[in-house]
Amino acid sequence: MTRVGDSLPQPEAGWRRYDDNYKDIIYSEKYNKMRILTCYGGECSYVDNIPYDETSIKFAFVGTKIRIICVNYIDRSDIVDIDIDGVVEQFSTKENIQNTSKVDYEKLNLENKIHNVKISVNKNSQGVHLLFDCIDIDEDGYILSPIEGTLLQRTSIEDMEIGDIISCRYTASTTGKIGGFSELGKCNCEEIPRDVSSSTPDGKFFFVKVDDNKLIADRNIQNNISWNEINGNLDMFYKEKIFPLNICESDETDEYVLKASSVYNERYAYKAFGSKLGWHSKGVGYPHTLQVTFKTQPQRINFYKFHFGNSEQFPQSATEWTIEASNDELNWVILHTVKENPAPKHDQIKNYIFKNENFYAHYRIKITNSNSVDKSVAIKCLDFFYKKFSMCLPDGGVAYNNDITVSFPKKALNANETDEYILEQSSTYSTGFLAYLDFNKTNIDSNDCWHSNSEPNPYIKVSSKKDKIQVSGFRLTNRNCPGSIQPPSSCTVYGSNDNTVFEKIYETSNLPSGNKATSYHYFNSQVEYLHYKFNFQHADLYIAVGELELFKEYEYKDSPSSLVNKNQGGWPTNNDWDKYIWKNNLNGKIDAGDNNIWNYKYLVSFTKNIAILSIQSIYGNIPDGNRIVVRGYNDQYVNDNSPKRLDISITTHKSSTFGFRPMLIIRGEE
Repeated sequence: MTRVGDSLPQPEAGWRRYDDNYKDIIYSEKYNKMRILTCYGGECSYVDNIPYDETSIKFAFVGTKIRIICVNYIDRSDIVDIDIDGVVEQFSTKENIQNTSKVDYEKLNLENKIHNVKISVNKNSQGVHLLFDCIDIDEDGYILSPIEGTLLQRTSIEDMEIGDIISCRYTASTTGKIGGFSELGKCNCEEIPRDVSSSTPDGKFFFVKVDDNKLIADRNIQNNISWNEINGNLDMFYKEKIFPLNICESDETDEYVLKASSVYNERYAYKAFGSKLGWHSKGVGYPHTLQVTFKTQPQRINFYKFHFGNSEQFPQSATEWTIEASNDELNWVILHTVKENPAPKHDQIKNYIFKNENFYAHYRIKITNSNSVDKSVAIKCLDFFYKKFSMCLPDGGVAYNNDITVSFPKKALNANETDEYILEQSSTYSTGFLAYLDFNKTNIDSNDCWHSNSEPNPYIKVSSKKDKIQVSGFRLTNRNCPGSIQPPSSCTVYGSNDNTVFEKIYETSNLPSGNKATSYHYFNSQVEYLHYKFNFQHADLYIAVGELELFKEYEYKDSPSSLVNKNQGGWPTNNDWDKYIWKNNLNGKIDAGDNNIWNYKYLVSFTKNIAILSIQSIYGNIPDGNRIVVRGYNDQYVNDNSPKRLDISITTHKSSTFGFRPMLIIRGEE
């Protein structure tokens, strides 16, 4: 049996060996590789003649025993600390003759659990010269990734506290295309590489809970993918299927009742739920309805998958409809309104999401138009879900200055009027597209916006019932609807204190036209009014605005540019990167900005922000309205201040060092 002091070229029976180059053994930056053929694997990791506090080796393992194996000689460190779960012991690597694969330390009879280990040269050692070869642990033990050894892993989001982690699998089979997420809380496969990522990953990563409703990935999960591809396709993740749970075989069971306003040629309501045979109405005129009633308990639905069509020759696809809900079949609440132009093709499948956190016993789709000449409609298949989470990129800030506060809205709005304010819109495309949707701090889909009717001068008015609103500028974000953005071509802002005479404050035609595109606008000076009116012009018949936010302060454009200022992080400073990754210790569970947790040092991470036009990147690049903010990475310009780094990139850029880390939002306010 091997003892401390013996050479051990190969692990003994009952032990498992990890070489010094194993990915989850973390070294301080001064360590280098040395090729020694008699070492395990033909090389070792070493430090020589450096400060004592820069000699650490860290890892975590699950098991009951451990051996530390080094390369010994007369000039080696004679006092080396090993800290296991806070208990510190010493060993020596000094020996009169050179000895490779030497067992210098052994610990047996540990509790079979996670153990955190730190090895470092003691300050009282004769010097710093440590050659580290390998580690042996139980044959059924294993070394954990740094994050697993530091933070508590959960299997359910509902059980998570801030600083806990949950595993998830991500698979992307095509370079440059968004993949799929699966096995949340259940993933046990190999990890996606932390420091290099992959263009076609298939592996595990971890979400870290950073706030009550936010979880951020611990690494970039895919590289060689553009911001345009990510931003346009990321918001699809986990959804719970509500109905049908199985293929429906009749219009009524003990669980549900299905009703159709009319039926053509025995294409009954139930045939639209699961079988893909489809429901077909008669050509009796609009509206047509298809209803689901839950007999045992009300359900919550906020997502549906619509499979259009009847046949290639006669598609009979719905083009205008509402999703409605009720608990008495008398009073119906409109949850979602859709107008599709052009009409969906036969066999086309589209997903729709809307806001709803209420439970209802009755849901129906009410169709008011189709592409059928006889005014009939066919639905091949309809599936209802509750989407628990949404996915986006973290907010990375938009400039280097931190002199901004939002003056309106202070919080997400859910109505056009309260005791503090009144919102008005010149018109709406339909009853659901009210002004407050521009101030609800979300932009989740095509219906989460103010949408004007066809008129020459559409506008939104913000009125305070109490104090004047101090404003220095505003942020405007286009509608989230790639097929029908309806962006404004110009915007003129007016102010008034009597709601009668309005003074012009600002005018711009420098507005982006892309989906969810954001622009920032600053007045010549700060103003104070009770009423603000935003007049828009349109390139098309309509105007749609996804988000609107008024700023109390503004970026000081004439302030000097310096690396000191640029290293202060993103602006505003409450962005996700600075608030959660750079400056957050997760309730004391980590050191803020720990690269072993967040893995930002060698990869650039896209954020969701369009860079404002008045900043320069750390390389001197100037935004052009089509550049986005990126965070992370360590380069010669900012040395080890990498978490503070803010740069800009074009939205089409793809490379092996650029990638994305998703942020998961639990349903509710972001």
